[in-house]
Amino acid sequence: MIKNILFFLVLTTCLAASSDGPTYRLLPGDGYQWPSRIKGELKRKRIPLSEMPEEIVAHMDRVVDDTLSCAEYEKIAPDYDKGFPVLEIDLNFDGIPEWLVMDRRGAGATGNAVSFIYQKKNGVWETIGSYPGSVPYFYEKRNGYLQIEGYVKSNMIDYGFFLLAYSPETGEYKCVRSEWYCYNTNYKDRPNFTCSIGIGRLDTATSEDAIHARLEHFIRSTAYRLYDEQFDQESLELKDNTWTCQKKDFGFAIKLLKKEEKYTPSFDVAFQKRIALDQPTVKGMVIGIFGSKKASELCEAISLELDKNRSSLLKLD
Repeated sequence: MIKNILFFLVLTTCLAASSDGPTYRLLPGDGYQWPSRIKGELKRKRIPLSEMPEEIVAHMDRVVDDTLSCAEYEKIAPDYDKGFPVLEIDLNFDGIPEWLVMDRRGAGATGNAVSFIYQKKNGVWETIGSYPGSVPYFYEKRNGYLQIEGYVKSNMIDYGFFLLAYSPETGEYKCVRSEWYCYNTNYKDRPNFTCSIGIGRLDTATSEDAIHARLEHFIRSTAYRLYDEQFDQESLELKDNTWTCQKKDFGFAIKLLKKEEKYTPSFDVAFQKRIALDQPTVKGMVIGIFGSKKASELCEAISLELDKNRSSLLKLD
């Protein structure tokens, strides 16, 4: 499929989605799986303002004029006359590329730009949507068009990801899924290391989905509290109902088990505890916590947190 996508030349001064923050995503509590991402190198070119289609410039100016004062406009976009970064890509595989135009006017201190999607219809460029951020990712087709991911960041620690899909009913892209990840360890009014679902929550979520999302919160937040930056958060992995640490010398496993189910980790176990779940939908299940000698302190702290908060383990974000 990737061979059919037209990537045009272009710019190199764009914001990378994970260049200055965590590169792992947090688990949503509804079991949602993002679609398959299309791999390929995205490049942009800056098209001078004098060469930009008039209808595109007029549309972007109208959006900016509705949100910014003249003083703000001049301050934010001193290089406006130099033009805009443009990515050409054939979103619907009809042989005619759409334009994705990044407009940094209105971007705040965190650099969140807005990008507009334009399609040529009967010789005239029309907008068919927009997405937050500057560097998009593309996903497998839906309704005949590639899906687009946009992202924003806040305070360099919170990240929002948005999946847009083309709607045949409106002829435009619309957001079908949004997730907000909180990596901040200092918030007093919201739990850290959690994923909040904004748009597109699945109504097929299971109790296991909710429990694993909550387990991730307790594992990551406890590890950060004990070890601060010394603990590699990216070494955590969920597989086969088991949270494990991929560091060779720091083995632990936290697994959702049936009450009488046996489990043997791949390391020598120095700490072991089982916490029974008494909610009706998971009755007869336990959370098994297994730790190597080096991970015993962390596993004991996690078990205390889980024991204290077992009534909230089925709570969704």
